[in-house]
Amino acid sequence: MTSVVRLLRREPALQPLAFAVGGGLVAAVGIATHYLRSSPDVSINKKGRPEPWNDVQQGQNTKFHSYNPDFWAARKDHPDPRAMFRSPADAETAHSFAASDSSAVRQAKDHAAAAARQETMARFEREGQQDSVAAKLGLDGQRAVEH
Repeated sequence: MTSVVRLLRREPALQPLAFAVGGGLVAAVGIATHYLRSSPDVSINKKGRPEPWNDVQQGQNTKFHSYNPDFWAARKDHPDPRAMFRSPADAETAHSFAASDSSAVRQAKDHAAAAARQETMARFEREGQQDSVAAKLGLDGQRAVEH
């Protein structure tokens, strides 16, 4: 260490370089420490915070710098998407819920698929495109487009 100080006294042109490198090292250590202590992506203390990613709120920005802060402000009022994955209180409720909604879920999927097919065919017509397979087979728009 004393040799570095002696070199910087003997060569004053190296002092700004040493200052910049030292400042960069201090900033790198500071950012790494901040990230390790407060980021939901890293879990060092598994007993204290076993799942830190579940502590993040819907409108909370976890990035070091955000170029679009309006995005996070707009998400603040949205419902928590994790709520749909949480299990009901007991297994009997879950079983009855699944049994009653299985036909409704199937109908919703079929309706979404039909709407997607209609939207795709409408887009083909707007853009002047045609379904190449239907044109070759002469189906006149009867063919369903698969996604």
